[in-house]
Amino acid sequence: MADDSPALRRAPAIGLGFALVALAGAIVVAYRRSKGLPPTALAMVEVHVVGYAALCGAAAAALAVGWERLLTLPVGPVARRPRTAAVLAVALVGGAVGIPLLDIDASGVAGRVAEELGLPYEPLLGLFAFGGGMTVAVALALGLLLARPWLRWLGVAAGAALATTNGFVLSHSYEGVHVVLAVSAGTLAGASLAGMRLRWGFARTPRWVGRVVWGIAAVLGLASVLVSPSNRASVELARQPVAFLAPFPLLPQDDIDVAWQPPPEEAEWFQSRAGLDPVPPSGKLLIKNPIVIMIGIDSMRADVLADEANRTKLPTLFQLRDEGVWFSNARSPGTSTGPAIAAIFSGVTYSAQRWVRHPKRPAEPFPHLDETPRFPETISAAGIPTITVDAAGWLTNEFGVVRGFTNEESLRKPGSNYPRANVMLPALTPKILESSDGPLFAFAHLLDAHSPYTSVRSDGTKFENYLAELGFVDAQLRDLKSQLVKKRLWNRTILIVYSDHGEAFGEHGLTFHGQALYDELLRVPLIIRTPTRGAKVVDAPVSLLDLGPTILDLFNLETPPHAMGQSLVPLMRGTGTTLTRPIVAEARLKRAMLIGDTKVIHDSRMRTVEVFDLAADPGENDNLYDPDLPASQAALGALLRYFEEHTFKRPGYRVPYRKW
Repeated sequence: MADDSPALRRAPAIGLGFALVALAGAIVVAYRRSKGLPPTALAMVEVHVVGYAALCGAAAAALAVGWERLLTLPVGPVARRPRTAAVLAVALVGGAVGIPLLDIDASGVAGRVAEELGLPYEPLLGLFAFGGGMTVAVALALGLLLARPWLRWLGVAAGAALATTNGFVLSHSYEGVHVVLAVSAGTLAGASLAGMRLRWGFARTPRWVGRVVWGIAAVLGLASVLVSPSNRASVELARQPVAFLAPFPLLPQDDIDVAWQPPPEEAEWFQSRAGLDPVPPSGKLLIKNPIVIMIGIDSMRADVLADEANRTKLPTLFQLRDEGVWFSNARSPGTSTGPAIAAIFSGVTYSAQRWVRHPKRPAEPFPHLDETPRFPETISAAGIPTITVDAAGWLTNEFGVVRGFTNEESLRKPGSNYPRANVMLPALTPKILESSDGPLFAFAHLLDAHSPYTSVRSDGTKFENYLAELGFVDAQLRDLKSQLVKKRLWNRTILIVYSDHGEAFGEHGLTFHGQALYDELLRVPLIIRTPTRGAKVVDAPVSLLDLGPTILDLFNLETPPHAMGQSLVPLMRGTGTTLTRPIVAEARLKRAMLIGDTKVIHDSRMRTVEVFDLAADPGENDNLYDPDLPASQAALGALLRYFEEHTFKRPGYRVPYRKW
C-alpha cells in the first residue's frame, strides 16, 4: 500500500538540522560553562549560541527554498540532475566563502606544504581554504545519500555527533573551522531528514505555525549578531567553540575612551621614548670578561620549578634555581614563541614592531623589516662575540625575531622535525669554547617541551609526558655545565635560563599555548646564575622584557632608550631598587597589563575586558571588571594608554593577527 503521508520539504528539513546544532550547542555550553558564571550571563550565552545556529539555519533554509523554485524553471541540466547540481552549487558557494573565512586557519598547513615542496604560497592557501569551504558540500552529498528510511537516522546521528564534537576540539583557535563544522553538521542532519514522511499530528500542522517558527528563528538569529552581549557573557562566548559566530561581530566596534593619567614615577613609560638618553649601566661588572649564556626552554610553566615534587625529575634546573637568582614571579611578553622572543630581543612588545610576511615563510608575519634594534646588535657593536644555534629555522638574523649575531647556525633542515637539546647544546658548546678568551654572549632556544610531548615517552598523561621532555632538557643542561666546569669556564659563566611562555593543561578550558593571556601561559621560570652572587629569591614581578637591559648591564653597556624593560642587575645585587615599568603582554590582538596585584586583559577582537585581583584570585576565575568602578576604569585606562603610545604606526599598516 502506497504511503500518501506528506514528505518533509528541504527547507524545513534543513531548519531541523540546524535546530539540532542549536540543541547540541546549548548542551555543550551548559556542560563547559566557566566556574562561577552567573545564571544571567549563562542564559545570555545560551541565547546567542542558539541564535547563531538559528541564523545559519534560516539562511540555509532560504537558499533551499530558492533552489526548489529554481527547479521549477526549464533549466535543463539542473532539472535532470537536481541533486548533483545542488551539491556542485553548494561546493562553489562554500569554497568561495571559505577563502576569506579560512584564510588564517589554513595558513599553517599551506605554509608548510609550500616550504617543503617549493610551491607558491598564495595559490596553495586559496586552494586549501576553498577546499575547506567545500566541506559543507560533502556534508550535503552524504545527507542526500542517506535520505532513505532508517538510513536517514544515521545521518542525523552523525550531524549531532559533529555538532557536539565541535564544542570540544580546537578550543580558542580556528574560528573559521568551527563555522564550517557547525554548518556542515546542520546540513548533514537536515539533508538526511529531507523527504521523510510526516505522520501523526505533524502532517496536519497549519502553515502559519511554520511561519511563526521561522520568524522566531530569524529574530533570534539576527539578535544574536546585532545585539551586543554583556562583557561577562562575551568573555564566555569567546571560550566556547560552539559560539562559532562570536569572533565575527557585525556591529562596528565602539571606541573605548577612558581618561587616565599615570603617576609621576611611571609617566616615562606611557609616553614616547624618542629623544631620551640611553640608560647607563647600574654599576661595575659583576665579573670580568663574562660568558653570558642564555638558554630558552620552550613552553615551560613557572610552577614546574616551584613544585618540589619535580626536583628528582629536574635536578639540574633545581640546582641552578637553588644556587642562582630565582625570579619567582616572572612573566613573558607573549604566549607564543615568535612574538615572545621578538619582544625579549627588541625590548618592545609585538604591536610596537612591524610584522609582514616573509617570502621564505609566508604562513605567518615576521619582523624582518622592523627597524627596532635587538640587544645582540648592541653587544656585537661593542666588539663582543655573539653566537647562536637555531632549532626553529627562523631564529636567525634573516627573520628579525633575533638579530645581531656574529656567528649563527641553523640546525633545522627543511621538512624535518626540530633538532633536540642533545643536538643543540653540543653544537653550541664548541662555539663557546672557541670564543671564550674574552667576554661572550651565546643563545639557544630549545624546543623539546613543545607539544605534542612524545619524544621521550608517550604512555603517560600529557603532563607526565611534558615533564619527561623537560627532564631530557635538564640532562643536556647538566652536560653543558660539565663541559664548562671541565674547561674552567664555569667561574666566568653567567647562565640565564628562561622560557618563552607557559603551557595550559585544562585551565580556562585551554590546552597548548598562544590563545590567551592567563598566567598559566604568561608566568615562566627565570633563573640567572652568576659566579659572584649567592642564592637569592626575587618575588617582585618582573618581565622578560627586562632581559635585554639586564644582559647589556652584565656587559657594562648602555641600554637603548627605546627598551621598555629595566635591568634586573640591581635586584641581583640586593640594592633595593624599585622597578617602575609596567608589565605587559600580547597574543592574538589581546593585550594584558599587570598593575600591582591587578591584572587587566583587553581583547580587541571580541570586545571584552577582564580584571583580576591576583592576590585573592591567582587562578583568574573571578572577573571583576565593571565599567562603573573607578578601579576598573583605571586598569583599562592604563593598558589602553600604554598600547596607544607604543604601537607601530604607518599609513596602510595594521597590526596583523598572528596565531603562533
